[in-house]
Amino acid sequence: MKINKDKKLLGAILGFSAIVVILVLVHGCGISSYEGKKLTSVSIDPVKNTAVAGTVTIAAQTVQQFKATGHYSDSTTTDLSQSVTWNTSNASVATVSATGLATAVASSGTCTITATGQGMAGTTQLAIKSLPLQTITVTPGAASTNIGMTVQFNASGLFSDGTETIASQDITTLVSWSSTTTSVATVDLHSGVATGVAAGTTSISAHMGLVTSTTPATLTVSNLALDSIAVTGGAIHVGSVTQMTATATFVGGSTADITSQAAWSSSNPAIATVDNTGKVTGVTTGLVTISASAGGKTGSFDTLVMAPAGH
Repeated sequence: MKINKDKKLLGAILGFSAIVVILVLVHGCGISSYEGKKLTSVSIDPVKNTAVAGTVTIAAQTVQQFKATGHYSDSTTTDLSQSVTWNTSNASVATVSATGLATAVASSGTCTITATGQGMAGTTQLAIKSLPLQTITVTPGAASTNIGMTVQFNASGLFSDGTETIASQDITTLVSWSSTTTSVATVDLHSGVATGVAAGTTSISAHMGLVTSTTPATLTVSNLALDSIAVTGGAIHVGSVTQMTATATFVGGSTADITSQAAWSSSNPAIATVDNTGKVTGVTTGLVTISASAGGKTGSFDTLVMAPAGH
């Protein structure tokens, strides 16, 4: 047993030494490893919606989340949504928050949404149409979870007046959610996040005004023991935000995404911080461990925070 322990210790030391060498190179050589990697453009894309001919169309009194992506000279990309500055060309048509959430203010009209960061700007057109809601679709149509775990349900709406149609618009946060059997699972009224309460099956529905989802979703709740948690993520750069993912594995082999319900922590917030949704922000170069905990289990992601992307 001692030999196995010594081998594990040697492996850990060698692995740590390799990361330290990388860190020394980054510090010792300035940021030469990133010379030539420059931000070339910023693009804006709608989340859970589609753009037609460069224009995103939403119904009056609804919202649209946008994502800003940085494109670099080495063909890599980074999510810049949390670090760019968001603006609208006409706040009387639609406003936009610091996180890229646009809200339709007028009953109709068009405006330009802009995201600016690192000396670059990206734009997209947002059109507002006054159309009535016809149908609601809930996804996923069938899902499973464990007691104490959650599942995110989403709602998309079809808006139409018979002449014009907006299909598949995300209205998850605009509908009211309900569970037929709350003793099995509850669902948050505004977010669509369902939580397993006891083993069994329930139906999840969405309502908005007089319109109810055409087919309710089925949620099956199990009572399985949590075996382990795995944390995965991409490269972390100073000044950029990286989304981590926590995946739980239960006894028997089934898995579930628990990113939104895990307790997140950083071994050194001075190097990188992490919020309660698993979004990591690089603060300065260095070694850091990002961890996610749930049900008495913890998973970790060891990484090196690198110099700012684009430098």
